Amino acid sequence: MSPKTFRSIGQFLLQIPLWLYFAVSIYPLFWMISYSLKNNDEIFVTNPFGLPTHFRFENYINAWTQFNIPRYFWNSFVVSIISTLFILLLALMFAFAVARMQWRFRSAVRTYMLVGMFMPLQVIMIPLALLVRDFHLTNTYGALIIPYIAIGLPFSTMVFYGFLVSIPGKLKRQPASMVQAFTGCFSGSSCRWRCRPSQRLPSSSS
Repeated sequence: MSPKTFRSIGQFLLQIPLWLYFAVSIYPLFWMISYSLKNNDEIFVTNPFGLPTHFRFENYINAWTQFNIPRYFWNSFVVSIISTLFILLLALMFAFAVARMQWRFRSAVRTYMLVGMFMPLQVIMIPLALLVRDFHLTNTYGALIIPYIAIGLPFSTMVFYGFLVSIPGKLKRQPASMVQAFTGCFSGSSCRWRCRPSQRLPSSSS
């Protein structure tokens, strides 16, 4: 065999684990779509693992009309947009404070924030439900938005902290205030090292 053939075979063998991982990852989506086109008899008795014997697209119509799906979509949209905006804003401010500002206990505060990444959700579910009840947030957007912000902050601050510490500390001219320093790190207006969009967007999109 020629070296090119050996190289092709080697690349194919290296791709096998990736294709297996892809199949395992895509199966839940296939399972969800397949079950959505079956009736209860097929799901629980006659055909739980195979393709639908008859594609029942009326299931989607019934779900849309009987279970107020548009309202669910709207609730998800409002909660996700507001939560994401607040997570970005608060995480940016906190990451900037611990990465670029000098103050006492900043390492301890950063560690305290990162500990939240290791808190199992199952541990806080009951206390969270009690807090939501005591603050009269039941059946409101705040019952989801506030916990989502708290849960999303540790990971977001870690991402932005890594981005901010990679920015060189020497500035072209010292800004008059920390606000100018903060905005300069992302706009490039006051920094000698101008952050290109390709360098700013990955941290924000993560």
